[in-house]
Amino acid sequence: MKTIENNIKLLKLLLIIEIIIGLSISIIMAIFLGVMATDSPSSTKLDVLIGSVIGFSLVAIPSVLFPTLSIRELNKFPTRKKLTFNIINSIITFFIFFPIAIIQFYIFNSLKNKNITNHST
Repeated sequence: MKTIENNIKLLKLLLIIEIIIGLSISIIMAIFLGVMATDSPSSTKLDVLIGSVIGFSLVAIPSVLFPTLSIRELNKFPTRKKLTFNIINSIITFFIFFPIAIIQFYIFNSLKNKNITNHST
């Protein structure tokens, strides 16, 4: 039972790391797109704002919002025994942060195997 708790703590740590990296990339993307929106002579402050918001949203939704919801699901894992949203997040993470997704899939597999062995005994 202790290893299941350790795996959940490791998953939460990986998701927090993913959130921090995703947030920093989102901020950089917002700055770049906001600056690029000022390239036209007829651009206004509204163009800068729209470019920044779109740039932030494109990266922040898959790399910040989904891991946050996955952490909420992990908090309920001891009672519900479901990791559906975490697996969806890992598939999305696979395309953004490849090494983190591989580690998450390994932990999901070990949690699934330990969960099956705990129910059969």
